[in-house]
Amino acid sequence: MGVAGLASSVLFLVYDFAVLLIGARIFRGKGEPVAPPRPWWQMTARQKLSNNLGSWLTVLTTLAVAGLVISFFAHLGPSNLDIVLLVLYFGVPAYLYLNSAARLKSDRESEELSAQAIS
Repeated sequence: MGVAGLASSVLFLVYDFAVLLIGARIFRGKGEPVAPPRPWWQMTARQKLSNNLGSWLTVLTTLAVAGLVISFFAHLGPSNLDIVLLVLYFGVPAYLYLNSAARLKSDRESEELSAQAIS
């Protein structure tokens, strides 16, 4: 991969991350209020959706890492740098979605505990 190819790959990676993050800020779930901005870490309105998306992206990240290991030892296929970018392409959103799922779950549990304490 030449310098131009690397630059375009990185540029598209940054562009795709920007679109993903802007989409997470703009689109709201059913019943989610529009007025207050979402917390920076929240990717979806529901914990289950964040968990499912994060899990699928983790599977894709694992496959990309396996491809990186195979490519490194076999010297086959695309350059290792292409596969590293692919690992980032799937790995970063996987982390963001799984982090969102974990925090939505803890927020929901703390709300349930406070509601029980009030009762």
